[in-house]
Amino acid sequence: MSDADRFLDLFQDFWDVRQNHRIRALEDSLDFAVWSQHTRTRRLHSELRHVRGTLEQRLDRLTASFDAFVELSDLRTLLVPFAPYALVRHQVHRLLADGAAARPRLDDAPADYWLTPAARGLSAALDGAVDSALRHFGIAARLDPVRAGVFAVLATATAGNRPAPDRAAPFAERFLPGLLQAPSTEIRRHERALWLAAAAGLLGARAHDLVRRHLAAALDRYPEAERSAPVMSLLPPSPDQARSDLVNLGEVPSRLDAAHRLSALRAALERSPGAEAAPEVDPSVTAALDLLVAEGCAEEAPLVRRAEQLRRVVESSGEQSLDTEPPLWDETVGDLRELLAADVVAEEAPARGRFALGVCAPQVLAAAEDLAGKTRRPLVDETSVSYRGARVVLTSRGADQDSLTAAEQRLERVFLSDPPMTVVWWSLGVAAGAVLLALVTGWFPLFLPVAVVAGVVGGWRYVDVRAEQAEQRNAVDADLASLHRRVKAGVREWRSLHDRVARAAEDAERDLAAVRERLARL
Repeated sequence: MSDADRFLDLFQDFWDVRQNHRIRALEDSLDFAVWSQHTRTRRLHSELRHVRGTLEQRLDRLTASFDAFVELSDLRTLLVPFAPYALVRHQVHRLLADGAAARPRLDDAPADYWLTPAARGLSAALDGAVDSALRHFGIAARLDPVRAGVFAVLATATAGNRPAPDRAAPFAERFLPGLLQAPSTEIRRHERALWLAAAAGLLGARAHDLVRRHLAAALDRYPEAERSAPVMSLLPPSPDQARSDLVNLGEVPSRLDAAHRLSALRAALERSPGAEAAPEVDPSVTAALDLLVAEGCAEEAPLVRRAEQLRRVVESSGEQSLDTEPPLWDETVGDLRELLAADVVAEEAPARGRFALGVCAPQVLAAAEDLAGKTRRPLVDETSVSYRGARVVLTSRGADQDSLTAAEQRLERVFLSDPPMTVVWWSLGVAAGAVLLALVTGWFPLFLPVAVVAGVVGGWRYVDVRAEQAEQRNAVDADLASLHRRVKAGVREWRSLHDRVARAAEDAERDLAAVRERLARL
């Protein structure tokens, strides 16, 4: 083959390589494009599914809102015969919002509706005509004693958005005893509203004491072990016990914990406001009153309730479900203990917390006395430390010498043992036997080397045993020193704890006296 042919072959090979590189580059580009297209397709499908789901949800909400709107339109037709009743409610809402400035026009109002005479009574109360207001409220109470009583008390206290305890006091004294006849542990919305109104000072001093006695009687219906639940929210959790080398701290942690919690209880009582706090209207009070007024008459109430459900669906653009029941003015809102426990720590409503403390004052005092009693009991002056299984009894006067001596002896007995001397005795025996055989047989060149080697081995092992004994002795001495250090540290710690318990008992007595004095002023 000529040089020209070889050159052409090399050029052809080079060209093929370049072509192969280009083909592979194109294949890689095509694979990347296919992968990118596949990724985009998957992302588009995912977004399409999300859009489809979002559109279906929006369509469902729009359909629910439209259906509710249609039903609400039909329902308004059914409410037309009750227009006089709705007019009375409108007049009452104006009275509650504007006070005496909104004179109600109730000449043609239905006489069988309890709210009609109640509205006249509220108007008279806002004018200062107490006797006339009581007469009208009495007429309303003959139609519906509970609704009329709740309205008379709450409306006179909050009308015009101006708290008026003096104005509400005569009506609270007249109607509250009937509303609070049966103490119950399940609190309803209107009972909670009366509770909060009395706690805020909106109903006068007598109503304040009456409601507090009523709630205290309801709290007494619980088993004795469950009455202190509200007090527990005032007490901090027990702190984590600090790490200690003392084996048995006995009642020291419980004594210190009791003193700590009693101090926290005193601090919580001292944070409660005085009786001179200005009365404020709680939103729960006005909410319960609004629900009561907006309820409607007996025949109208189911329609009004359904209209409220439909209105919520329409206003929420279909997000609100028709299964969600609107709140009622007399529905259960909580357990007495849970509400008291929430009130006593309610920093945003200090007057409510002060009132709740007054309700459960006997339980607070009992808890304080129990905590103080735990700090008074005599403390057993004994604990112990342990080191490598050796236990030493300690007191505030020092370590018990008998147990300390027993611990030292145990350390020496367990950790100071003689190394085996078997090799030494065997080596000495072999050396002695070899010497004896040499003397008997006269073969000194044979047996004397054996005796020398055995003697060297025995001597080496003896030296090694003595070194091990010295190491063991040093280790035991170090352990004994560690034991004594731990004993001294344990005595210091026990004395410190003993002093802390004594100081805690003295502080607990002062805290208990402060708690008693604070509860007496509630």
